[in-house]
Amino acid sequence: MSTKKIILSILFLAVVSVVVTSCYKDREELLYQAKAADCTNPDAQGPKFAAVELIMKSECVGCHSAGGTSPDLSTSCNILSQYEGIYNQCVVLKRMPQVAPLSTAYQTIIKDWYDAGHKLTD
Repeated sequence: MSTKKIILSILFLAVVSVVVTSCYKDREELLYQAKAADCTNPDAQGPKFAAVELIMKSECVGCHSAGGTSPDLSTSCNILSQYEGIYNQCVVLKRMPQVAPLSTAYQTIIKDWYDAGHKLTD
């Protein structure tokens, strides 16, 4: 085989391998991940997140809301973005709420959500 044919064969295989391996195989959840976890869609909420959101609204939003103490925990999107702080302050350090730590039951709910992946759909 001539050098020219070998080079063309290698080039052809390289192009084919790039094209084949760069596809997502049309899986919508891979192509549109942000859409799958739309924090503004209450229908997308899983039971663990919904329980955490109820705790935030009943125990935290009195202080942690827009215009109040940072961080604002009054929306699903904000709760999701503050998952680490919520877990650390409420479960690990037991500093929040400042008046008294959350009940063991509430701490367990937050821990379960955190351990499950702290997602909207959990």
